[in-house]
Amino acid sequence: MPRKSYFYKPALVLISLLVSFGILVGATSNFLSTSSPEIAIRINPFNTQARINLLSAKLSAHAVLVELVKLKRIAENGISLNPIDARLFSFLGIIEKQMGNANKSQQLFLHALKLLPTELYALSRRFEFNVNNGEYVQAVSIADILLRRWPAQWQLVAP
Repeated sequence: MPRKSYFYKPALVLISLLVSFGILVGATSNFLSTSSPEIAIRINPFNTQARINLLSAKLSAHAVLVELVKLKRIAENGISLNPIDARLFSFLGIIEKQMGNANKSQQLFLHALKLLPTELYALSRRFEFNVNNGEYVQAVSIADILLRRWPAQWQLVAP
């Protein structure tokens, strides 16, 4: 007759507690992602939505160069944790553009569009770039994609 092992019950309880703690941390981070994205990122560094919310809020506040360097680091850290999120590449492109690196920003927008061909910020920045460079055929193609996927964002392609 096999002996009962008293190891399994405490191990199952411990695993259950760890899983419950992980769910609680993730839920708390998701809850805070809109109201306090910095805290949400500290709680869960993998919370990409909180990172996007933080970058969006800081960039819309017209960040200065010192803040842009910090925001660039936040975006790069996000990319290292989630390398397939096109939004992070778009925000990094916006930061690079504000820092004066136009070529690098366009490369980042193109990379974001390779990951997700309908990424809003990358599409709008590529549209602007193509219009400014006289590449109207590509601009119309981008406007078509943008308006089909994001019809409420028509002002991005309006003259």
